[in-house]
This record gives sequence, structure tokens and C-alpha cells, in this order.
Amino acid sequence: MDATRVEYDAGAVLGSVGDLAPDAVILPLRDDGVVSLIQRIREVSRGSVRVLIAGELGPLMERSVSSGAVGRITWNYTVSDVSLAVVGALGRANDNESGQSPCLARAPQLSVREREVLVLAAKGLTNASIARAISLSESTIKTYWRRIFKKLDVHDRTNAVASAIARGAIVSPLSGVH
Repeated sequence: MDATRVEYDAGAVLGSVGDLAPDAVILPLRDDGVVSLIQRIREVSRGSVRVLIAGELGPLMERSVSSGAVGRITWNYTVSDVSLAVVGALGRANDNESGQSPCLARAPQLSVREREVLVLAAKGLTNASIARAISLSESTIKTYWRRIFKKLDVHDRTNAVASAIARGAIVSPLSGVH
């Protein structure tokens, strides 16, 4: 098998979705068949499974997203990037009657600095690196984190970033993530 080509059996994927009822599935962007597979996964799971697509940006990726994929992951993503994409996709689960995610309905009012801290953390910067990047003390950055955690009702940085992305409070700095 070519290292750049990932194979899967659509029947096995659908069987696993039915048997395991996962929260999310990551599919490689292989060919036009992925579009119908996304639709079939959504039918089998009654829309409860969030599908993310791994591959390069382009028309097929856009068709995949249009058919129901909630996130995109490019091949150069790190494990942390993939985790953040999945958490962000799961944060968009459970639509309410208006079709808007409940967390979007109550998106917090973050200050410009709080958003800046979140975006830099999403890029992988430590508190010390964030402090240097925006010319503040590390103690001040920790104060921003306490405020962010309270506003987003989370207890750690990863969930804060994922929640902010899911709520539309920040745009993911990761290329290709919705």
C-alpha cells in the first residue's frame, strides 16, 4: 500500500459506527466515495456521530464538508492538532431547535487580550511564551486564564481553546479546521 494512500472498507466503517456508537469518526479523504460514506454514517447514527475528514484542502474536501463533515484535518497536523479538532467538533454537537449550538447561543464576551491568549495557546505556546509574545508577565497571563476558564466554564487550557472555537469566540489558527 502506498504510504500516501489510506484505505478503508466503507462497510466495516458503517458496521463499527453501528456497533460502537462513537462520538466522532475521522475519515481519510480518498475519493468521491467519502461523500456518500459521510451521508451514510450520518443516517446510521441519526446524526449523532461527528465526521472529520483528513486530507488536503480542495474541491473534494469542500464537498465532504458540504455533505455533513464537521471538521477538516490536514495531513501535517500533530496529535495535539487532531485532538483539538475533535474536541472542537464535539463541542458543536447537540443542536437546539433553532439549529444553533447551545454553546453558540451563549457565546461569552471575551476581551481582546483573552482572545489573543486563547489563539496563542491554540498555536501551542506555553504561558511563558504567550507572555513574551504579547509583552506581559506570566502572572498576568495566568490571571487571563482564570478569567477565561470562568467565562467558558472550563478547567483547563485544551477545553478552553476547544470551547472558544466551538462557540465562535475565536477562529481556529489551524489551517482547515471549521
